[in-house]
Amino acid sequence: VQQPTQPPQPASGAAPAQQPTPDAQGSAEGRQAPQTPPEDDGPDLIFFTPAPRAAGQTAGQKPAAVQPPQPKPGQQAALAQAKPAPAKPGQKPAPGQQAAPGQTAQAKPGQPPQDGVHLKSERKKKAAPAPPPDVPPAQLAQQYAQGLGAARSRSIGGGIFSALLLVMALMESGYVSFLRDLVPESFLQPGSLVIFLLTGYVCQDVLRAGLIQLTNRAADADTLALFAAVFTVSDGLTQMLLHLRAETLPFYAPCAVMLTFHQVGHVFGRTGKIIACETAAFASPRGYVVTRDANVIGSQTAFRKWIGSPQGFGSQIRTPSGPYRQFQRLTPVLMVACFLVPLVTTVLHRQPRLFLWSLSALFITASTLGATLAFDLPFFLVAWRMRKLNAGLAGWPGVDATKGTRSIVLGDYDLYPPGAVKLTNAKPLGGYDLTTAVSLAASAIQASGSGLGTLFERMRQRTNASYVAVARVELLESGIIAHCPDGSRILVGTAAFLTERAVPLPQGIKVRDAVFCAQGMQPVGMFALRYDLHPSVIPCLQGLFLHKLQPILATRDFNLSPVRLRTGAKLPLDDDCFPDLGRRVSLSDPKRAHGPTKVAYLAHEGLLSYSQALIAAKRVRRASLISSWFVRLGAIIGVFLAATLSSSGATGAMCAWNLALYLLLWLVPVILISLWAWR
Repeated sequence: VQQPTQPPQPASGAAPAQQPTPDAQGSAEGRQAPQTPPEDDGPDLIFFTPAPRAAGQTAGQKPAAVQPPQPKPGQQAALAQAKPAPAKPGQKPAPGQQAAPGQTAQAKPGQPPQDGVHLKSERKKKAAPAPPPDVPPAQLAQQYAQGLGAARSRSIGGGIFSALLLVMALMESGYVSFLRDLVPESFLQPGSLVIFLLTGYVCQDVLRAGLIQLTNRAADADTLALFAAVFTVSDGLTQMLLHLRAETLPFYAPCAVMLTFHQVGHVFGRTGKIIACETAAFASPRGYVVTRDANVIGSQTAFRKWIGSPQGFGSQIRTPSGPYRQFQRLTPVLMVACFLVPLVTTVLHRQPRLFLWSLSALFITASTLGATLAFDLPFFLVAWRMRKLNAGLAGWPGVDATKGTRSIVLGDYDLYPPGAVKLTNAKPLGGYDLTTAVSLAASAIQASGSGLGTLFERMRQRTNASYVAVARVELLESGIIAHCPDGSRILVGTAAFLTERAVPLPQGIKVRDAVFCAQGMQPVGMFALRYDLHPSVIPCLQGLFLHKLQPILATRDFNLSPVRLRTGAKLPLDDDCFPDLGRRVSLSDPKRAHGPTKVAYLAHEGLLSYSQALIAAKRVRRASLISSWFVRLGAIIGVFLAATLSSSGATGAMCAWNLALYLLLWLVPVILISLWAWR
């Protein structure tokens, strides 16, 4: 028995030998960073045997590479002479000789191009904006946390001032008669102006952001809010000083409510990003990255989990969301409409006194209340909940990457994390001692990348056994064949696996889940196992099916099969969920290429955080897009109604209370949809 200094590690196509230790399901208690698996090339080569249904290959046969046909020795000179010499630039090819590849015949002036070549101008596609620079998650969390406490306090102050303005607007509307006598009418105008100015001061983040976007020629909802605040104050001052229109209260209340909700949206956005960055920083430097990979089975995409660093996580967190860009594209149209309608009202209807009043109403309705909440609110709620599972969503690019993907790749440790498989009995065979049996079995299992590696590693530590050098490994459906450098073989698998290879096993051994080990033709040991599904595995699988995510089992444990989950968990697992052995080895290869976009970053092993992160990302994407649709529809309808009422001079119908109530009603769907995503 050879005893190298390091344990054999799986080569290309094998899973890491060391997996993170318990808290496999990512509980909130006892948060600890995942262990870093050792990096080693391991055995030189791993052979795998496809399943019997794989056409054109027999068991244990490696597919041969296809070589192009080589010319015979006597044909080399003839081929060299027959090869035409490349033509010089501008020179016509000789008669009977075709133009060389990459050369085209030059047409004379006035003649159409030959050989069906038609010249036409192609419209260049607009280049996608460059992603923001990447920043480490811990550093990015500190940047977002600067001044966040003051922003939250200002949001609370804006809410208080907005509530006071709403009460004054309700008093002025006359809907509640007993409120009219609470405050003198002479105090409503100046008092509301002062309170509104205080609201603008506490919501200075919104006004500053709107001014920055305006100077950058990238106007957004905050820019509309800036214009709304300016025109509202201008309308209030001219009303108090010049008395241009009827004594109605300017739109202080709806504008203050709009500024407050924009401020709240910014706070939610920063807080959600801080939570996601802190989770990624906790899992660093090597947590579990979830990506969407292409060509998993045919041309089908699927989600995969692998061990990696959070590189690129900070860039994705800082990327603007899809709902934000959609509203930003609509903003120029709204701005043009908001400026043109008051001009039409002034010139055609001869109502110059309503110019500022109409401008303020149009810009307030165009800004809406949910423009900054469409994505930030559901993302904050989900990020706060996923924090308990130590999972962080990678911003809008990761959320948007869930579009159209219907499969998720699951490995051994996703179904049976460390601790779920227990040893019930260990028995040496053939006159060997238990230490030798554990040494041989652990060496073969570790080199294969099977999910039993953690269990046998613990057995090896308890028995003080050492690893055996393994040169290459052959994986089969029901067992493993490890080839040692000295020419000996270690066979590990089921009883049927060893019986097929003429290894004599003791009579009377009837164990459902057992691992047998043999060296050459001599049995070495038997290990009886018990597979216990974690209580969260079945609900997680049911949740995946509910959200139309089909699991693909990329397992290497020869004891795992869809039959176990069909009978034990009663789940609709078909043959597509369990591909052949060659595909499973390829999907579980840690060196397999991954998609560029990260969906989530996990700190713990197990199916709970893995599945919940994907489900949460899909729900956030769906909720934010639906909310964005309501926000844009509310802005368009609001501008149309405000334009209609302002053109007719309906100052009584479009009072401050009615406009505020309209904005609040369009906010209700955004809040309800965000709460649905949080469930």
